[in-house]
Amino acid sequence: MQGSRSSENDQAVSGLPFADRATEAGYRTYFLAQDRRDAIIAIAVFVFFKATFSVFDLMFQTPEQADLLLEARFGFAGVSILVMMLFARVRNASQYDALMLAWVLLAILSNFFTIAHRPSGHFGFLGTSPMLILLLFVFFRNRFNLQFLSAALLTGSDFFTVLALRTPLPTQTLIQTSATYALAIIIGAIVSWQLHRARRQYFATHSNENRLRARLQELAYRDELTGVLNRRSFLLEAQVLWRAAGRTRQPACLLMLDLDHFKQINDTLGHEAGDHALIAFAKLVQSSKRPSDVFGRVGGEEFALFLPDADAGVARDVANRIIRECQALTANGQPSPRLSVSIGLAAVSRADSDLRATMARADRALYQAKADGRGRTALAKEPVGTGA
Repeated sequence: MQGSRSSENDQAVSGLPFADRATEAGYRTYFLAQDRRDAIIAIAVFVFFKATFSVFDLMFQTPEQADLLLEARFGFAGVSILVMMLFARVRNASQYDALMLAWVLLAILSNFFTIAHRPSGHFGFLGTSPMLILLLFVFFRNRFNLQFLSAALLTGSDFFTVLALRTPLPTQTLIQTSATYALAIIIGAIVSWQLHRARRQYFATHSNENRLRARLQELAYRDELTGVLNRRSFLLEAQVLWRAAGRTRQPACLLMLDLDHFKQINDTLGHEAGDHALIAFAKLVQSSKRPSDVFGRVGGEEFALFLPDADAGVARDVANRIIRECQALTANGQPSPRLSVSIGLAAVSRADSDLRATMARADRALYQAKADGRGRTALAKEPVGTGA
């Protein structure tokens, strides 16, 4: 677990995708709402400037050309508005990627169309396209390879226009223009990469904090060694079932279980063997109990099992099955010594004031089982006042 967290942090710092697909999917999902919002803003900004440039079409184009360009510009604006509405409905990263790439391709085609229909001596796009490149990198929080592909396609379409459809530029101007585009791509890539790294590092830290918080909650709720409910959690959950049994008049029973001669196991075989015995026994009971039963470790080698909707006969069958299966367990995985468990059984009674009263009766029955020779079940006496 520690190595996995370290690997995630290393990948976050490098800006690379997380090796674990679930983590990568979680990262994309976590930032999806922000990515959608940024995409909508970026499209709106681009559409605004695209519409603003229509003023130049009216100023410098013939009426026929101006009408054609205006139709193209506002047609693109209409489609872009539709795309913004679709971005608001995106529900996963794959949809976001596909829609983002589709709009970028549409923007590049629209850009090429308007440039191709301007006079051959017009080179104003060489100043605005680098800004669009930066827009693609900064606002579209997407996979880096798609950002770079979009910037490369835009650059390629512009240079095709310059070389094939425009009056040849002086070599010095062409070099300066190439340097401007290259600088825009480099700056955009650096900014985008830094944003990727920062976001991934934030997500890795956030995920680690959530895991740590969940682990702390788990430790507060469960016994660290055996993984079953700790005493406090058992009392809370069993108390709810105890009260429900009282309200519905349904039978319920409580078993107190204690491993026999546990101190001797620790003293002769060591605490590691004792831990192994506790873990093995907890697993045994977990596999034997019903889904509705509540099981927890309430002391060193003492456990409790609350059985709702179960009378004394059912509870005794459960207890005897646990005793039999426990005899097949060992403290350290070796053929000997064999484990045994003593169990005190108490049926919930209307005369019990609360769960602890039922536990006290079951505990006294447990001591009786110990006194009778261990490895057996003893039934608790009914409390005074039961027949009233």
